[in-house]
Amino acid sequence: MDELKEMQCQIDTLRNTLNQKSVVNDLLLKKIISKSVGSLNRIVWVECVAFPLSLLILTAFCVAMDITLWLVAFIAFFASIDLAMDFRNIRISPQDLASRSLIEIRSMLLRQKKRRLIQNCIMAPIAAVWVIWFFIESIRPFEFSGEARVTVWCILGVVLIATLGIVLYLVKRVDGTTDGMIREIDLSEND
Repeated sequence: MDELKEMQCQIDTLRNTLNQKSVVNDLLLKKIISKSVGSLNRIVWVECVAFPLSLLILTAFCVAMDITLWLVAFIAFFASIDLAMDFRNIRISPQDLASRSLIEIRSMLLRQKKRRLIQNCIMAPIAAVWVIWFFIESIRPFEFSGEARVTVWCILGVVLIATLGIVLYLVKRVDGTTDGMIREIDLSEND
């Protein structure tokens, strides 16, 4: 009987040790994830600051070039919707991170990733329409000769490609960060 009680005591000790290690591992993983979440949250806050500045620059450009301000209104409307969706689909509050279990955080990340895919599929065609409209409006007021027209189109093309590159970089970075967090949670759950 003494051996049985001793074995029971050892099993209880082992369970307590494993539970403590599990809690420590969860806390360490949440700390690692919080750093990744911080970078995602910074992206959203940079968007919040860049959005009104970009609208001011675009408005000044349109006024200076005698381009319709409907272009600015169109982008302001859809970009504000996109920004609100980014706030929901990218940002994770520190309170959510602290109060949820790793499994809940993983589910939340997967939902956000799915919503971001839908968001990108909706916003990409809208952005394409705006870019085409912008190009048409930018060229319309000018009567260029052949060489000057090519120069203007090249400048606008470089701006478009640079903007597209930045957007694609941010999309890949957000998705990569989210995938990394999900992978870390999956690895901790398998241990």
